[in-house]
Amino acid sequence: MDKSWIWSNNKSSEEYTNRVSTFINLSRSHLNDENKTPCPCTDCGNFYSHELETVERHLSVNSFSKSYTNWVYHGEDETASSFNIDDLESDINEDNEDSEEDDDEMFDVIEDITGGEHGTKKKAIDIPNNSTTTQPTESTQNEQEDLDSTTPTKKRTHGQNRSKGTSKLVADTKNKLPVTVKKGELHPVGVNASQLASEIGFILKNHAPLKYKGWKNVPPEDKALIHTRIKKRSVAAAKNKAKVPYNHRGGSKSFILEQKE
Repeated sequence: MDKSWIWSNNKSSEEYTNRVSTFINLSRSHLNDENKTPCPCTDCGNFYSHELETVERHLSVNSFSKSYTNWVYHGEDETASSFNIDDLESDINEDNEDSEEDDDEMFDVIEDITGGEHGTKKKAIDIPNNSTTTQPTESTQNEQEDLDSTTPTKKRTHGQNRSKGTSKLVADTKNKLPVTVKKGELHPVGVNASQLASEIGFILKNHAPLKYKGWKNVPPEDKALIHTRIKKRSVAAAKNKAKVPYNHRGGSKSFILEQKE
């Protein structure tokens, strides 16, 4: 699909208007329970959901977010081809064929968000759908054993293919994917742990374009911005917010604008 129009500075042109209409039509079958969809304009950055009429108006007034080139929140497959623009992509997951190392990299983000606190209970944490949130639910040992015994083993893959179908599955079933954290541990475990890592990696690549090789090399001020974006899509945001050693509210500004300030 041609997406060159999102770089157009002429939002009043016929081509831009027609492309916006096509995008809106693509989004019609991927609305949430309130008949809303994430708005990819530069002000909303997919963190605020609106009705299609409002989204169309935003895109006509504001620019389309140029970092959002893979439209997984609006019906496009996560592995669909998109523009290969190096200055818009994170290097965090690139050139790393070891999936376990990829998971550790993403789980470092989780550890930072939780302030390095060890969990006191075994919980099931939801990977959030586009704009809906739910409270974490307590999981007993028996429930987790049942989950582990009934869930089929999936083939391990690398790169973007590891998260193929996750957003579509959540959108189609309207169900959350449970992720378990054992007592005394920081990293999630179980069949969905890698999918959580892939989800975080996807958010980083599509909403926080960076130029750092690895999470440990990201400056604290940039980590704060990324934490804010991830927590907005996490059901654990409220409980973990107080544990973060620095406070930041990203508001509606783009990540690039926040960096410049």
